This record gives sequence, C-alpha cells and structure tokens, in this order.
Amino acid sequence: MSGLRAAAALLLACAGAAAAAQTPAPGSRGFALQTYEPPPAGDRFFSVPDTGVPGHLAPAAAMVLSWAREPLVLQIDGVTVPGGRLVHRQFWGFLQGSLGLGDRLLLDVALPVALFQSGSRPIAALPEVSAVALGDVKVGVRTPLPRLGPLDLAAAVDLWIPTGSEEAFSSDGAVRVQPRLVASGSAGPLEYGGTLGYLHRESSDRVLTSTGPALSFSAAGAWRVGPWRFGPELFGRYQFDGAATSPVEALLGGHWRRGAIDAGLALSTGLDRSPGAAPLRVLAQVSWRPPARPAGLSAEALARLAAERAAAE
Repeated sequence: MSGLRAAAALLLACAGAAAAAQTPAPGSRGFALQTYEPPPAGDRFFSVPDTGVPGHLAPAAAMVLSWAREPLVLQIDGVTVPGGRLVHRQFWGFLQGSLGLGDRLLLDVALPVALFQSGSRPIAALPEVSAVALGDVKVGVRTPLPRLGPLDLAAAVDLWIPTGSEEAFSSDGAVRVQPRLVASGSAGPLEYGGTLGYLHRESSDRVLTSTGPALSFSAAGAWRVGPWRFGPELFGRYQFDGAATSPVEALLGGHWRRGAIDAGLALSTGLDRSPGAAPLRVLAQVSWRPPARPAGLSAEALARLAAERAAAE
C-alpha cells in the first residue's frame, strides 16, 4: 500500500469505518472530543440531571474529574495502527456552580479544563493534541414541568460557548445548543431518571470524523441505602448524518452523602469505538449543596429530601 493510500486509510479508520483509498484533506481540524458532560452542581447522578429546583437563591457547587484512556484512536479492521493513539490519555476537570431562582428556575454554569492530554501524530495532516487547554464553557437553564403520572418532568437547555481549542480537541470552534426533556422518579429506595434531547451541532467534515446534529440521551438508576447510593447509568448520542461521532458509554458508580457534601466515584466504558467513547473512564465527583427549601417542590421531591436528611444525620 502506497504512503498516500495508507494515510487516507488511517484517517477514515478513526470513524470506525473500513479503510478506503483517497487523498486526505490537508490541515485536519480538531473537534469537541469530550463525551462526558456532568449534570448541574448538586444533582444526584453522574450523567442525568434532576428535575427540581432546590429553592430561591439556593446555591450549589461541584468539582468533577474525568480520566479517560484512548478516547481517540486510528484503527484498521479493529486493530490500532502503530502511532495511531491520537488521544492516548485524557484528564479533565469541571468546575461547576448552580443557583435557583424563584423556585421555578435553575441556572448552572460549568468551566471544563483539559488538565492533561497525551497522544501521537502519525502523519503531518493530523492535529497534535495539546496537553493543557480550556474547554467550551457551558451555561444551562432548567424549569420544572407538570408531573406525568409517577414522573417529575423538566425542560432544560444547555449552551456551549466556543472558548476551547480545536487543536486540543476541546471545541468545535462553534456554538452548540441542546434542549432536553428530563424525567425522574422514585419507588421506595429506588431512584431513577433519564433525558432525551436534540444536540444542535455544526455539520462539518473534520477528516478524522464528521460532526453534526444528534439525538442525545441518558438514563440512570440508583439504590439508596442510608447515606449511600449505587447504580448504573448510560449516556450518549446518535448523530443523524452518519454514526461517525455517535459515542455511547455505560457506567457503574456510587455516591455518599453527609450533610451538605456529596462525593461519588464511578467507572465507565464505551459501548462502541466512536471518537470520544473511551474503553475506560474514571469519574470522581464532590459537590456541595446546603439543605433545600421545600417551597415549590413536588411531593416526590419532598420525600426524597426528607430521606436524604435522615440518612445524613
């Protein structure tokens, strides 16, 4: 195989497709590779937001750390090519804050930072990942909706401002917007939740892969035992224009709550080899949320808060 044919095959293999002979476009662009996005500070799960608002001017803050192995590799027929680990290790931190307004609105913000990244650059047309970089700042808003049977509902919108770097695989270089419907509920010690949304993302050929609008989804369940909660979660998206950037990950984790402090640890693995779906991800989370005011909360949310307070005492 000629050098030109091999280069084209490597570029196409990043999307997990069969290698094909073609000339790659010069100056490949990076994109927002990070798949994991934590919910607003103070929420219960690792990937699924809550539906309620804790109260007027009720604050919360959180720090989330995400370490991932091989979220972006070049493969041919499922075999990683020599020097094909474009992003070999990825260590990100998320600084988060949220604030309730008027018992009906939750505002949140997240500042993601790539604390460490490493990778290879097998051919000159590919970008080389930067070790440290700022990600796209995310701002969001959430408001509760009327209940549907046993489910609490909420509408949420997330907006990513392109403050990151394409060269560091921390940004698309364009705004992303994601409206979502959120549902949650509980049955005794079992808590559960899920989301379904539309990710508006620039349609672009990045040579390594393609980006575009996608259906986003997540689901979670947890079993509460005293101050502990354990359970599985699933998060990902399905890109409409091809499945090249349609990562899906499943995780298993637990939380421990004491007073206003909630700490969690989880392990995650990608269910496919789309860019961003890491074979191994480790998540650590610490959040602070003072006791919530009961005004404006549903009966289900009040019962959950009472159980949390009793477990913390």
